[in-house]
Amino acid sequence: MLTKIAAFEIRYQLRSPLFAVGFIIFFLLAFGSVTIDQVQIGGRGNVNINSPFAILQTLAIMNLFALFVVTAFVANVVIRDDETGFSPILRATQVSKFDYLIGRFSGAMIVAMIVMASVPLGILVGSWMPWLDQEKVGAFVGTHYLYALFFFGLPTILVMGAGFFSLATATRSMMWTYVGVIAFLVLYITSRVLLRDPAFDTFSALSDPFGIGALTQATKYWTTSDHNTLLPTISGLLLYNRLIWLGVALALFGLAYALFRFEVKGSKQSSAKIEANEKSDRAPAIKPLAATDASNSTRWQQFMALTRFDMAFVFKSPAFFVLLAIGVFNAFGGMSSTVEIQGAPMFPV
Repeated sequence: MLTKIAAFEIRYQLRSPLFAVGFIIFFLLAFGSVTIDQVQIGGRGNVNINSPFAILQTLAIMNLFALFVVTAFVANVVIRDDETGFSPILRATQVSKFDYLIGRFSGAMIVAMIVMASVPLGILVGSWMPWLDQEKVGAFVGTHYLYALFFFGLPTILVMGAGFFSLATATRSMMWTYVGVIAFLVLYITSRVLLRDPAFDTFSALSDPFGIGALTQATKYWTTSDHNTLLPTISGLLLYNRLIWLGVALALFGLAYALFRFEVKGSKQSSAKIEANEKSDRAPAIKPLAATDASNSTRWQQFMALTRFDMAFVFKSPAFFVLLAIGVFNAFGGMSSTVEIQGAPMFPV
């Protein structure tokens, strides 16, 4: 049953417009970074456009932008059945919680990995273009692309998928899941700013779920020739970073598994509420329609009424205050990078 559920999820996600759009966008961005000088992802310097370092750096940075795509895949797994009304039918079957969650999650992760595979594919296809300066193109080595995708990209995708899968399971809300994505991005970017001092290099490398800090430390003293030919060894900070975040991914998925409930608790209604619902089900009395008024004054009143209604909805939403707090926190991170840089005070002017 598990494999059938996973296969169904893969087929479902592959047919969604999000998959096609995400694959094309990521492919074109990677392709453009190789073939167009004005499009640059990361700072590669004088290294070859298809060097192992360039592939790793591009994939690591694109993983940051893939957050929203991965979240859409995994959150949809949890929320889709409740939104479509299929959930009660599913719970009436003999499908186990283990098969359901593992199958759905693994299917979504496989599709997310296919989307991310478009990045090394874009670099590979771009390096074959005839108009490129051949001095900037190195030899094709297939292991460079596989290393980047599976050793470097897979742990990151699993961490992001498990984390936001857990958040979607807890909240059962796509809105709150995306609020969590924004909060995570702000926290990540702010932490990179606060940990930019060389004294925090080790902690910065280990605490980076995308592995960018660990990759920077592993290749810190490499020459241009090293960047063009070598892959970072699976050891030291890079190995510890991947193991730590794979452990985090496993813990987050375990949390999602514990929070998920197949059964639905029944709700009790008072007799007064039942009677009110029965009355509301009765057909209302037929009344004559009010005369229409399409004057400019009426349209202006309608416009203002809708504006007040939507503004009240936004300002009363808890998500508004959460995003406002995130913005203040982000501003604090930006201010700290302006006031002081590596111990030297830089007063704003």
